[in-house]
Amino acid sequence: MADVEHFVDRHRAALIQRVVLVAQLLDDLLQWRLLTHEQYDRVRSMATSQDQMRELFSFARFWGNDDKDQILRSLREHNAPLIRSLEGK
Repeated sequence: MADVEHFVDRHRAALIQRVVLVAQLLDDLLQWRLLTHEQYDRVRSMATSQDQMRELFSFARFWGNDDKDQILRSLREHNAPLIRSLEGK
C-alpha cells in the first residue's frame, strides 16, 4: 500500500493561514510531551498566529503520523469548523 500524505501535511498551508487558536493547540502538545518547554516558548514568542504555526510546523516535520494525529486531535477540538471545512475538500 502506498504511503498516504497525512492530513496535517496535506493541509499545511491552509492550517498556517487559518488556525487562529494556536495557544490551545500548543498547550495540548506540551501536555502530551510533543513539544519541549523551550519549543513551546519559542512558538509562543512569534508575533502572529501564522508565524506561530510556521514555527510549529518546523518541529512537526520530524514527527511521525501518530504525533501528527495528536495535532489533528487538538485541532478538531479547538478549531473544529476549520477542520470540518478542510475535511470536506
